[in-house]
Amino acid sequence: MAYKTAWLVVVLLAGVYPLSASTYYVGTCKSGSFATISAAVDSPSVAPGSTINVCPGTYQEQVIISKPLTLHGITANGSSGVYINAPATLAETESAVLIQSLVPMVWVTTGPVNIQDINVVLTEPTTPCPSPQWVGFYYASGASGTLNRVEFQVAFDVPLGENLGCPGYGIWVENSGTPATSVTISNSFSDAGILAAALEPMPDIRLKVNITGNQVLTNPAGRGAGISLSQVGGTVTGNFIRPRRDAVNYVGIDDDAPNVTVSGNTIVGDDLGDAVQTQSGVGILIDADGDVVKSNKIIGLEVGIGIGCYSASVTGNTIVGAATGLIDPLPSFTGSNSFFTTRQNVLASCP
Repeated sequence: MAYKTAWLVVVLLAGVYPLSASTYYVGTCKSGSFATISAAVDSPSVAPGSTINVCPGTYQEQVIISKPLTLHGITANGSSGVYINAPATLAETESAVLIQSLVPMVWVTTGPVNIQDINVVLTEPTTPCPSPQWVGFYYASGASGTLNRVEFQVAFDVPLGENLGCPGYGIWVENSGTPATSVTISNSFSDAGILAAALEPMPDIRLKVNITGNQVLTNPAGRGAGISLSQVGGTVTGNFIRPRRDAVNYVGIDDDAPNVTVSGNTIVGDDLGDAVQTQSGVGILIDADGDVVKSNKIIGLEVGIGIGCYSASVTGNTIVGAATGLIDPLPSFTGSNSFFTTRQNVLASCP
């Protein structure tokens, strides 16, 4: 075969077979790296399924990921910490589930997309609150993947939980259609709650979530929740939840999701100090049938668990320093729970 003919065959084959997944770098810790995260995730030379390692540093950009990838913040040259700050202009979108306008900082539109060791910091007061509302990490309808050891914080120079109250969520995942998707959120920190929501009807579980081992402050809007679930399936286990310091009342876990298991979480009031200080709010609020709520610890809140006359298994929970331990169990309720220094263990008013 002539040289020119052979070269033509190579070129044609390159066009037939797609690029293979590989590993790429962003930042200054490795020569030949992309300058920004967006340049890497948008590059046609980065094949779906690739890993993008992000060098330590601060990146002022909004990152939109529209192909399967792994985005990994790495330690290099003795430094660690990958921080994404808000740029001067931000693209907006609308939640397909809750019909609210959002400004996501890390915005995932497909899956699987796995993100690890990435921090989003919305700096105040030099950066005003995005309008209409920010989201640190956003998995849009149809997206899937994992968030592991990620962090959302509203400012480094403001004590945790004392940010200026921008509306929004640290982590927001949703699904409005088919196919069903799955998102796992683990070992992460959110300064403004975690929300997981899907469209009805159930039991068509369009979104399955596993929210495990996270530290969460409540969402700043209204009666903010630490973890909000709406029409999803899955588990919420081993999380630590406390209110923002400016919260008047709050819900630790707002569970409007049938057949979810909520177990092993610790939910506390604002100031434990040397003695339990009871704060207005509810540790776990049940808004659907079929939930399993077990082995949680709820400390220093006005209400431990609000069952709301729903059919739910609520057992093995420890409630300390509440005005009321359990509210509105069904007459057939048989769960065994432990109460310490509560003024009233059970308030039952269901027909």
